[in-house]
Amino acid sequence: MLTLVVLVVLALAAWHVQSTSSRPAFFAVLTAAFVCWLSSLASLAVTDRVRGTANSTVGLLLAILIRTGVPLAAAFVLPQVSPVLAEGGVFGWLVCFYLPTLLAEAVLSIGLISATGAKSGVS
Repeated sequence: MLTLVVLVVLALAAWHVQSTSSRPAFFAVLTAAFVCWLSSLASLAVTDRVRGTANSTVGLLLAILIRTGVPLAAAFVLPQVSPVLAEGGVFGWLVCFYLPTLLAEAVLSIGLISATGAKSGVS
């Protein structure tokens, strides 16, 4: 589901960039999609790894840190490191990809945590 959300948003963003912008914007879109997708996958992996354990609260906080920290760091570092990405508006594209991937990752995380509660008889 997460990959599908990223691909749909990527297709819409690529269509918009193709009709209005230049090559740097296309690279910015691809970079933003990859950063948000990767941070969501890492967050889901942490959530899956710690669910149902004694350290689940700490693990969920780590997942939140990964989920928000990686795109935030990328939003500040990438425009400084790459003038091409800065010209393409990578900061704005990170925001555009962050919100849909956050929603998809939240739905998937709730599903993971609910499945653990259903197995253990906790509701």
